[in-house]
Amino acid sequence: MGNNTYYHSLFKEENMTTNIGKTMDENRIKDVAVVILNYLSWEESLKEATLVHDLYGLSWEQFIIVDNASPNESDAELSKKEIGNYHYLRSDSNSGYAKGNNIGIKLAEQLGYRYVWILNNDILMDDRDLLGHMLSIFEKDSQIAVINPDVCDLNGRAYNRDACRYSFYDMTLGILQYKRKGRTIIDLGGYSYVYRPQGCCMLLDVKKTSKCGYLDENTFLYCEEMILAERFRKKGYKCACDIAHKVIHNHSKTTQKVFERKKLLKIHLRSYSYYLREYRGYGFIRLSICCFFYAIKFYAIN
Repeated sequence: MGNNTYYHSLFKEENMTTNIGKTMDENRIKDVAVVILNYLSWEESLKEATLVHDLYGLSWEQFIIVDNASPNESDAELSKKEIGNYHYLRSDSNSGYAKGNNIGIKLAEQLGYRYVWILNNDILMDDRDLLGHMLSIFEKDSQIAVINPDVCDLNGRAYNRDACRYSFYDMTLGILQYKRKGRTIIDLGGYSYVYRPQGCCMLLDVKKTSKCGYLDENTFLYCEEMILAERFRKKGYKCACDIAHKVIHNHSKTTQKVFERKKLLKIHLRSYSYYLREYRGYGFIRLSICCFFYAIKFYAIN
């Protein structure tokens, strides 16, 4: 995870506190369960849980760590619960991001939590107002089903917010133009509506997520957020971005270690094709064209 002084400077350029997030409502905070999905990197998972626990004062009982059948010492180490009495579950098999997180979401639902905060174990944050502000945004519109903060890389560059639903043009010849189009939002007072959430750090309304059938488990990795956005959209729910606060996504190397480049692209395209076919209704020709441009983009950035 690194030390706090290393990444604190990435946050200090702008004041990320607005009027609707200055004071945390302790009762609302108690409605939140934190789900961290682990694969191999158990030390990072415990560091992430500790960071959030210390920053927001959540009880350890609000944390759910799910191990995705890691073939190393993760199960033995996480089951010790040395840092606190968090909930620990182990999947019988590694079936990917969606199924692993669904295990945690469903447990949070059974335990009566209203919200679930899905977090990768490589998220860096130092803003004590973030969680309270995201919770307050839910009060602005009863149709909001998920909220994420702005997500940046280690250099402080914000990732595309994906503010609007992709057209066929956006996914093909307009890929470069979408880099600007996807970042353009309407500031509604510290938040904005977007097309899809950021799966590395998203706060879900449990009931709305349940009504939509949770995360679609037909993908192993990638495109889960786009698919979830379509499920919410079908029910009339909305996705929102907390543009007053941000986190750093210190991209884990676990995926790159497990999968070589060609296999990684294959996984990307399998999920992308599923999204286009099942949720956008694309036939073979349009789907193939989109996948061609997707592959070009993949090799350009990987």
